[in-house]
Amino acid sequence: MKKRLYILTIVFMGVVLLNSCTKVEKIGPNNFTKKSIWQVTELSIGDMQIEVLPEWEINTTTSSVWCHQGGTCANFYWVFTQNNNYFEFYLDKDDPDNKINAAYKQCDNLAGKYLVKTAKKDVFEFETNETNGYKGPRVYIRIE
Repeated sequence: MKKRLYILTIVFMGVVLLNSCTKVEKIGPNNFTKKSIWQVTELSIGDMQIEVLPEWEINTTTSSVWCHQGGTCANFYWVFTQNNNYFEFYLDKDDPDNKINAAYKQCDNLAGKYLVKTAKKDVFEFETNETNGYKGPRVYIRIE
């Protein structure tokens, strides 16, 4: 009886472990935080391709800096949620170092909850239909 219970417990734990892991979960945050600088290589809002692309400097596991090509920066925080299938980022509006500039506006307008489309070692792709500044059109971000 004890042996059967032990075997059932081991099988149950194995099934739970396999069901709780997804490909995104295994490579999502680990690869995201291993790289300290991510360049946004593609950004689109609806049919409009954005040409002024920011760079993300990952400082800690939840804090980063959004650097605009014009030389301005803004602090933001991020998190992966729901088994790393979603990526959320928001401007840190309480940070006294943040000034209202091009980086601040771009980060705040694009902030929101994104579906993780690709999570590889050197590439992440995110998309959403609702950000702080754009409700409705598809917003797509690719970082490398």
